[in-house]
Amino acid sequence: GGGVGGHHHHHHHHGEPELSDEQRRAMYAAELDERVVALDRVRTLALRGVPDEPPSLRARYWQLLLDYLPPERSDWEPVLCSKRSLYAIYLREHTMPADNDDDDDDDG
Repeated sequence: GGGVGGHHHHHHHHGEPELSDEQRRAMYAAELDERVVALDRVRTLALRGVPDEPPSLRARYWQLLLDYLPPERSDWEPVLCSKRSLYAIYLREHTMPADNDDDDDDDG
């Protein structure tokens, strides 16, 4: 006699459990917690859609994909710091009233 029962369907992509928003966020955030981010994983997850919350998560994914950030997290700090300070300067220049210039080294 022969046993008929060799129908094992491994539909992994369809049988994935629906993750709650919280679980998805945790999963996406976990990728960024690696010492060296796996860009192929990041790309795969980004293509599925990065959660809207928190906005920083989405931003970080795009920064990685656009080669704005290197995969090594130890290299992020200088990039983010320099960009942040530039942004701070930009904000200061555009939000301060013009007559509030204390140190005017431009005597001209």
